Amino acid sequence: MVETASVVTEAGESIVVESVSVDIVPWLLGVVIGLIVGFMVSWFLLGRRVDANLAETQIHWQGRVDAAQAELADANEDNREIKELLLALQQEHQGCSSRIEAAERKAEEQTGRATAALERADAATAECAQLRRECDSAKTALAHEKARLGDLQVQVSKLEEVARREKATSPRQAAEDDRPSIASAAIVGASSAALADIPSPSLALHEAPAHFQMEAPRLTSPADEAERDRKRRLKAIDARIAQLPAGSSARRKLERERAAIADHDQASAALGLAGTNMTRRDAAGVRTGSATTLEIHSPPRSDERARATTGDHAPPKEEADPDVEENAAPARAQTPKREDDLKRIKGIGRALEAKLHQLGYTSFAQIAALDAAGIAALDDHLDFKGRIQREGWVQQARRFVENS
Repeated sequence: MVETASVVTEAGESIVVESVSVDIVPWLLGVVIGLIVGFMVSWFLLGRRVDANLAETQIHWQGRVDAAQAELADANEDNREIKELLLALQQEHQGCSSRIEAAERKAEEQTGRATAALERADAATAECAQLRRECDSAKTALAHEKARLGDLQVQVSKLEEVARREKATSPRQAAEDDRPSIASAAIVGASSAALADIPSPSLALHEAPAHFQMEAPRLTSPADEAERDRKRRLKAIDARIAQLPAGSSARRKLERERAAIADHDQASAALGLAGTNMTRRDAAGVRTGSATTLEIHSPPRSDERARATTGDHAPPKEEADPDVEENAAPARAQTPKREDDLKRIKGIGRALEAKLHQLGYTSFAQIAALDAAGIAALDDHLDFKGRIQREGWVQQARRFVENS
């Protein structure tokens, strides 16, 4: 449908406008339907495309995930193998560490043994050198003793010659009949009594050969020998008393014994030794004023001499005490619980250490505490006299005590 309309402008002109009126509702409806259909088609197509892309993406990432899982499984397997290998290495390391520690301990033990062996070797070398020196000294002393024995034989020969020249009277003839026994007794007396005052080989071991002086043997009387024996006994008793603790039963017994010996000193000197001597009256064949006058006697044993000199006044025999023995070492101090290696003292070997242990000396403190009497008493039980002072045992023991 066409509509005509006139429009008057300001200039007064009239313009005719024709308009065509069209029914747009159906058209708009078609447009809307078309849009809806297009949208739906587009949505459908877009959805299919999105689904396809999503499926493709899912497939792609699923493949990636599967590959990652496969790699993770391989990694886990490798990790398990690595862990097993690591555990094996750790066990092997522990075994190696144990073996190394055992080897180190064994090496330390071997080193200690080697050190101890070297120390023992050094000590043995020193002791061997000392023994060689003592052997040389012993040889020198033996030569000295042989020379002394030769002098004694010369003296005996002279005495026999004097006896043979002086048999003019019958008493002299009687003396001549007993001459062999008299000469034998003279040799025994000279060997046991006169030689006691001459330096012994044990002392000669530690002296230079130039220090030996030949001493003419002298014959002693039983009284002199008894006096020397009494002094030796008193000295030994004093040394043993000094080592015993005050108030002990052993010390009281030794003090009683010493007092008995001292009380009977004068009686011992006054009692009958005349029966054992040959006086000038009995030996008329010997000149009284000559230098060869003899007093020949058969030296009694120490126990017989003690009984003869003391008679009925002899001290009563004490019952044996376990703390004091006749030939025991200087008094055994109470053995400490601690035992030191006495071989560290220069001059003490394994044999000497065992002997000191038997005597009750097991620590440096005991050796360091020895006084003059204790040293003398201990020295009496050693094979070579004077080695305690010569080798400085006490000083070495004191140093070990101070350093411990």
